[in-house]
Amino acid sequence: MSYAITEACIGCTTCARQCPTAAVFGRVDDQHRIDATLCIACGVCGWVCPASAVLDGAGRATTYVPRHRRPRPVFDPDACNGCGKCVDICPFGVLVIHGPRYRGLARIATPDACVSCGECVSACPRRPAVVMRVGDQPALASLGGSLSEGSAASSAAPGDS
Repeated sequence: MSYAITEACIGCTTCARQCPTAAVFGRVDDQHRIDATLCIACGVCGWVCPASAVLDGAGRATTYVPRHRRPRPVFDPDACNGCGKCVDICPFGVLVIHGPRYRGLARIATPDACVSCGECVSACPRRPAVVMRVGDQPALASLGGSLSEGSAASSAAPGDS
């Protein structure tokens, strides 16, 4: 179910700039809207909203989540085959394959650009080769529609978290 933006929206555009599918639109200082046909219910718009003006798919108000508390993809070196599907689908181009394709390992190349949308998890044909984690803990599905719980060992390289 699609997320929605309430009248509490201050028109700061943060949600529109962070949305991985460009589902959020609106002008500066005006209430923004979400195109339900493009929304993947990842929750990013709610995490970045300073006005708590976003409702999740169940109609619950979301709250701002600092970047360091958002789930990040973690790649299991024993399960990842380096196919690159996660790299191809990443809307912000933050993932890379280290090593040759189909023999390398996916990694976050630019951690600060990752919006934690979970598209990489959805694209992975070898789940749980990639899972969303906050620190050492699996991210709960309630944080965003496409996030998955998992048990892959943390394999983030220095600077990947």
